[in-house]
Amino acid sequence: MKSSLLALSLLPAFSGLAFADVSLQFASYGSANLTFEGTGDKIIFSPDSNGYDFQISQASIAGLDGLFGKIDGTFIIGTPLVTGSLQTAPVVGMGTLSIYDGNGSFLTANVWWKDALTVGAVGALNPDDVTNVANISYTGSNAALQALAANATGSDVVSFQFTPPESLNQLTTDGAVNTATYSGSITAVPEPTSYALAIGASSLLGALVIRRKSRALPAA
Repeated sequence: MKSSLLALSLLPAFSGLAFADVSLQFASYGSANLTFEGTGDKIIFSPDSNGYDFQISQASIAGLDGLFGKIDGTFIIGTPLVTGSLQTAPVVGMGTLSIYDGNGSFLTANVWWKDALTVGAVGALNPDDVTNVANISYTGSNAALQALAANATGSDVVSFQFTPPESLNQLTTDGAVNTATYSGSITAVPEPTSYALAIGASSLLGALVIRRKSRALPAA
């Protein structure tokens, strides 16, 4: 009887856990842009007049489309490495990624960019799609943002384009100021320990059920 009660008590704890990737796509909104200031080698996300930098255009789960977000912070481009038309450089600095739920609460997370690249007219931040989002937090009532925040870390990739083309060397030239619209994606991935916890819980519940059934079998 005690085993059955333990199994039942564990069911609510694990039934509400979300162990799924959450991904979304976004684009700069209105007059918002990505600003490169050559003096200081800075990257700044400059907001639209509504105070936001981007709007979510598509997501893997319902409830995220149309939400606004912003990326605060100043990021510094290191010395570019030139390989033909390809230029890459490390990027240092940490900022804050925020997504507004429309009801007074924000999802927040730390964000940083491992590196930047330009090749021809195209450029990107975090082009290798490595983990660069952490400490995801949300206390509001939007279920989709709750699912996003259930994942401990994620990756954020931003792409931009200049016409005519601008290289990293040109973008970091003292006195230069260049702006571009951009698009990007965010993918949040559950920690391996979350999967292990779910599997362990399922195994425990299964063992308890088998034990209960074996005790109920009549003697041969």
